[in-house]
Amino acid sequence: MLFIKPNIYLIFRSTMIIKEVNGFEIVNDEKLHLHQFSGYFTRDSDVLIKYLDNQNHITVLMSNKDANRNLSTYKESTLLDNYRKKIEEPINHIKQIGKELIEDYNYKYFPFRRESIIIENTNINYDFYFNTPKMSLIRLEQLFILNDLPTWYIFEFIKPYFKTNLNLNCDINILNMIKSITKLDVIKIRKLKEYLDEYFQYLFDRPKNIYKINKLILPIDCINKIKIEQFAGYLVRSSNVIIEYIDNNNVVSMNNKEANESFMSWVKATFGNDSLATKKISDYRIKIENPNDSISQFEKKLKLNFEQRQCLIDLEQIVIRHLIPTSIIFEYTKKNAIIVNNSIYDWIKKITNFKKIKIINLKNYLDSYLEYTIQRNSSDNNFYSDTSNTVLAL
Repeated sequence: MLFIKPNIYLIFRSTMIIKEVNGFEIVNDEKLHLHQFSGYFTRDSDVLIKYLDNQNHITVLMSNKDANRNLSTYKESTLLDNYRKKIEEPINHIKQIGKELIEDYNYKYFPFRRESIIIENTNINYDFYFNTPKMSLIRLEQLFILNDLPTWYIFEFIKPYFKTNLNLNCDINILNMIKSITKLDVIKIRKLKEYLDEYFQYLFDRPKNIYKINKLILPIDCINKIKIEQFAGYLVRSSNVIIEYIDNNNVVSMNNKEANESFMSWVKATFGNDSLATKKISDYRIKIENPNDSISQFEKKLKLNFEQRQCLIDLEQIVIRHLIPTSIIFEYTKKNAIIVNNSIYDWIKKITNFKKIKIINLKNYLDSYLEYTIQRNSSDNNFYSDTSNTVLAL
């Protein structure tokens, strides 16, 4: 078995040309976008690199970070370097879904290997290694990125006799990879698509098919008909958030920062990364995720339990999204009030129990919250003292 010390190996490989990474042929094509080229980078794993050196092919097993650094010299770019860092160090949310999908997501198959190894001089069975669920998933990620495939192709690849005219730059059995990852269990196949959706959103801000955030439908057909501040209604402060997706009737619970990140990917895809609209909505996000002390003090006065707090968050969102004046708090708590939206009425009832002091505190809270988050000034201060017709608790 031949081991090459890292410092000697660096000199050794500088004379070589990389031909393949994990079975994917290197394509130096100007039409290959930077995000596609990042498909040659790999997460924590051992990477199989095929070099060409004076007409001789040499196959080397090396760490993903060594391989990624070597590949980075082919196309130098700050954006590409950012992709590399994200791939090398996925966020915990991605790792968690990965571990739910396959047991060996973080498993190290060669824990004692410290140097790069020339495969021809070892007895390592890398065919076995390539067929593990971990490597099947990594290579599937690479396949999708290099070919810029939508994640729903997962379902196409498992159709009987599916044929593709895609130039995939590799000679691999895609169905076998999916089978290794999922055992062709339908729940696992859906989990695989969920993982790829989350992973590509994390890497490239590629938006998922979001239908609803909590109870609000995204404005897919009326983007240009609503004000920028209304988009802040889809951003949520500290809480669990329910997101419903268009595909697979998929409903997922996640924390507010993950949900907000998903929504911001949708915003960036809609308006552009560097647009004024994206910048403005990003500013709203910062404030919604980080309420000031004054907001916190107003909320404490409401003395909410868990259910009441969720009602308050739902109320905040709908008031922002539909430009509803906060005076609706007093309008809906008057005797013989005309109720147009039963959900808003129910939230107000649960938060306040129709107690006068809580109704006033709720109105004050919303005015303060909206002024802080989206700079909406209250135009209905006359309601502060006019509570004579308000429904009170018995």
